Amino acid sequence: EYLESRRFVHRDLAARNCMVSSSKEIKIGDFGLSRDIYSDTYYMDETLSRPLPIRWMAPESLLYGKYSSMSDVWSFGVLMWEVHTRGGTPYADLESREIKSYVINGRRLEKPPLTHDDVYAIMWYCWENDSHFRPTFKDLVEMIGAILNEAALQPFAKAQTTPGSSIPLQQSTQSANKANKGTKSSG
Repeated sequence: EYLESRRFVHRDLAARNCMVSSSKEIKIGDFGLSRDIYSDTYYMDETLSRPLPIRWMAPESLLYGKYSSMSDVWSFGVLMWEVHTRGGTPYADLESREIKSYVINGRRLEKPPLTHDDVYAIMWYCWENDSHFRPTFKDLVEMIGAILNEAALQPFAKAQTTPGSSIPLQQSTQSANKANKGTKSSG
């Protein structure tokens, strides 16, 4: 939300560029070393002189090289997916050169196991093909805040949990049952 309010487009919003401060605040950065460490997550377009973070790119960025706060919202959805897969590589089963047609054809990342439906719905909302239908970062703050507030009101002390987990058994079972639906398509 801060970057959007300053009319700043990051163009490489990904978990590798997020740092946690000593006060537990997330700070967004973009360091050249991250490109060296994560070189397999970038794709070199023959027409450009720089590598692209193709696994985090919105359709309009892939097709036209167009970047905006809405393309950053797309990337934020992928970042959410990374967090919920505990650092998984987006589209890990695809070669970098295959991702463009995969995304352009409306296919999206699968729901991570144990991810709440409401959280995955936010990811999906970030991945709307038409950037005009994606939420703003202000919208995302409100949506995520609502989910967190609802979770805070849940009586966790009374919830039955799976062994070794703090996730309520009902949510864990529902999420696990839905986790193997396969790749989603937006149309």
